[in-house]
Amino acid sequence: MASTDSTQQHRLTDTPDTTPAADWYALRLLGNYRLILLVGMTALFYLSPEPSVLGQANHALFHQALMVYLAAGVVFNHLIRIRKPAHDTQLYLQAYADIIFLSVLMFASGGIESGLGMLMIANIAIIGAFTPARYTFLFAAIATTAVLAQETYLSMLAHVQSGSFIKSGILGISLFAVAYITSVVMRRFFPARSDEKALLETMFRAEELNQHIIENMDSGLIVIDPEWQIRLINQSAARLIGWQAGSERVYLSQVSPALQNSFLQWKREPYAGIKPFRAERNEMELLPHFSALGRHGTLISLEDYSLVAHQVQQLKLASLGGLTASIAHEIRNPLAAIANAVQLLDENDSLPAEDHRLLGIAERHCQRINRIIEDILQLSRRDKSHPENIDLQAFLTQFSNRCHEAVSIRVHCPEAVEVQFDVSHLEQILANLCGNTVAHNPNRDDLSIELHVEQIPGAPRIALNIRDNGCGIDADKADDIFEPFFTTRHDGTGLGLFIIRELCEANHARISCLPSPLGADFRLLLSTSRETQP
Repeated sequence: MASTDSTQQHRLTDTPDTTPAADWYALRLLGNYRLILLVGMTALFYLSPEPSVLGQANHALFHQALMVYLAAGVVFNHLIRIRKPAHDTQLYLQAYADIIFLSVLMFASGGIESGLGMLMIANIAIIGAFTPARYTFLFAAIATTAVLAQETYLSMLAHVQSGSFIKSGILGISLFAVAYITSVVMRRFFPARSDEKALLETMFRAEELNQHIIENMDSGLIVIDPEWQIRLINQSAARLIGWQAGSERVYLSQVSPALQNSFLQWKREPYAGIKPFRAERNEMELLPHFSALGRHGTLISLEDYSLVAHQVQQLKLASLGGLTASIAHEIRNPLAAIANAVQLLDENDSLPAEDHRLLGIAERHCQRINRIIEDILQLSRRDKSHPENIDLQAFLTQFSNRCHEAVSIRVHCPEAVEVQFDVSHLEQILANLCGNTVAHNPNRDDLSIELHVEQIPGAPRIALNIRDNGCGIDADKADDIFEPFFTTRHDGTGLGLFIIRELCEANHARISCLPSPLGADFRLLLSTSRETQP
């Protein structure tokens, strides 16, 4: 240990050029790890649509500290690049800065409960591989003191939970344990290793920690350079866009042309707002957020737009549920009285034919209003789905046999596949879609419907297309047909397709209307049994 200390003292007096290249390389990776961590933290802090743990106690302090820390990280990387001042001076300076800034960010996020204190463990581990044991324990003591000091302060303000001091103590013990393992145990068991090999090992540990943090983020993150080449893509982003990430470098257009179009739109009009796009490989609807990284490229954050849409839909349903009781009482009962009065008047044979015709119109509209009320009540009373494994080929064959008298139905299912869906809900969805086809094409003798099943490449999803040879749907109305009370029929309620969409969302499925040169083409994206298994 004494020889190690003397070697360290000798390094303090060396110029940057005499420091081994591996030392500078490892320090440069530490700087890159710090920047990537800060970029990810910045993305979660500013781009997350929901409140997060970051800055929950003091939003302004977290913002200021994060900006200063990010600027300091850029300055540190520049100093490492020019190798001034000396290597060990930069190491100790950055170690102090990391502990101070992480302590401030943790304080602004509510203390030990935020979980940010775990990031100090990585810094202590790296310091332990770089420095003698006494310096490693010194930094562990400084970090532990900072954690305990802020918990004491929060306790005085009555903003800390009773178990926070226990967690702070556990974190302090963990910091000293990591310091002991990295600076004493590892050097004792690997005495023959040179300093360069030890630093390279530390480099790999820091890289693995960085990858672990990025990969386990809930948000999809993509970093592209100024040439639009992807430099970083985490597992969440790859899953959302259906991309099998490999070792080769690819361009954004190769991964998702639709995402590139959204990126180009943002470049042209950065303040115009970004619309969701549909991933080509798995048909998922995603909402992107873009953040410029200066000369280093652009950070892209992706989130599943269906979750946002589902939350909005739940708010609509909650409001609708509060109105249904009033609708049933205030409208249905008077409507029944009107319908009975109209029926009694229509039974009077002394009325002229013109009056009977007007009474018939009134009766038909009473029935239409009653159907609207029934649909609204059915929607508000929608039972929770009970999904089960369904043999899609057998189910569609049985469905077509039951409906063969109303319309000709052809089933194309190349192989036996299983999907997770509520049987009664799937039956209702197909019956309503086929019923709409018959209702919108009353005079077609050659009307036919095709139920076509195919596997979505690169995703555990099954696409069920319901196509007909009828009059089709106008392109300008395709985006509105799933909205409530939108109808193109004079006697329609406008709730059929809206209920179908709600049933699909209840079973974690999606329905969309695809452009078709002949007839209507609806696509159901169904979850396979293996997708829903843990």
